[in-house]
Amino acid sequence: RERVPVLIIARDRVHADHLVESLQAAARSRGLGSTCEDAVRSLSRTLYEAEPEQWKENLNRATMPLGQAEGRNKSWRITVTDRRGGRGTDYRVDDSDVDGAGGLLLIPAVVPTSQREWTQFLGRTARQDRRGQFCAVLCAKDYASLSSKYKEQMPQGGCALEPVKMVLNWGDLETAERIKGSAALYNCGVRVNELCEEVFGKRPEILRDPSARERLVDVCQRLRWMSVQEIDEAFARLPEFEPRKVPSEAKDLGRPEVPPASSVMRQTSGPPGATQVISGGAKVVIFCLDWSASMKSNDTRTALNRFQTCVQCILRILQDQ
Repeated sequence: RERVPVLIIARDRVHADHLVESLQAAARSRGLGSTCEDAVRSLSRTLYEAEPEQWKENLNRATMPLGQAEGRNKSWRITVTDRRGGRGTDYRVDDSDVDGAGGLLLIPAVVPTSQREWTQFLGRTARQDRRGQFCAVLCAKDYASLSSKYKEQMPQGGCALEPVKMVLNWGDLETAERIKGSAALYNCGVRVNELCEEVFGKRPEILRDPSARERLVDVCQRLRWMSVQEIDEAFARLPEFEPRKVPSEAKDLGRPEVPPASSVMRQTSGPPGATQVISGGAKVVIFCLDWSASMKSNDTRTALNRFQTCVQCILRILQDQ
C-alpha cells in the first residue's frame, strides 16, 4: 500500500469482516493508531446492509491517497470486500503514480470455479485504460473437497497461475457434470411422461388400486435419482402394466443425481440387478408465517389475533392429520 491501493476479495462476508479486523489490528500494532480504521476499510455486504452510506464513503476512498502526503511519500488504503464486491463495482484509479507502479493491486483470497466470475474479479483492476495487477493468495483447505473429488493436489508455494488454472478446470468439470445431469433428468422426465400418459389415458383402472397410486407418487418423488431403466422397472410393478410395450424417445443416460446419503439402495424382486431407491432419514416441514403488523390485528372475532389464529390452525392440522 506504500505504492498502490490494494483491494482484497475475501471468500464471503464473514471472511471479509475477519480480514478487516485482523488487518486493522496489524496496522495498530505498527503505530498507525486511530488511522488504522482509515487505512483498512470494509466493503463487505455486512457493512452495505447495516450502513449503506458508510459503504459508499469507503468505496469513494478506496483508491484515494491516505493523508495529505504527495509524490513518492503518498500511501494508500487497503480495502476488503467479499465476492459481491468483485463483480460490477467500479474502483476508479486516476493517479499517474499508481499507474506507474503497476496499478491497483487486486488480491483474491478465493478463486471462483466459474471462469466468468473470475474474469469479473480481474475486471476490478486495469480499468479506464489504466494498468492493473493481481496476486491470488489461496488456502488449500478451501478447495479440499474439489481436490479430493478430482484426485489432484493444489500446488503449494510460488506456483504462478497453476492453482488458479486448476480451480477453474475443476469448475469446468463441475459444469460438464451438471450439463450431463440435466440431459439425464430431461430423458427421465420424458420417459415418466410417456408412461404416465399410458396409465392415465389408456389404463385408468390401474389408479383404482391405492398401492399403484402410491408407486406412481414414489416414482415422481425420486425421479432425479433413477435411470430410464429403473423408471421402467418401477412402472413394471404396477398391476398388469408392461412399460416395454410403450414406445419411447428417451435415452438412458444414467441417473441425473446420486441418491442422498439418507437414501438406501435395496435389491428388488424385479429383473436381475434391479434396484430401488428408498428414501430414509428424518424429514423437516417448515411453516413460514407472515409476521407483519397486519397479522397482529384483532379482527378474527375471537380472543386471538390473525397470527395466533394461523398458529392454532397449523397445530390443529398437525394434531388431526
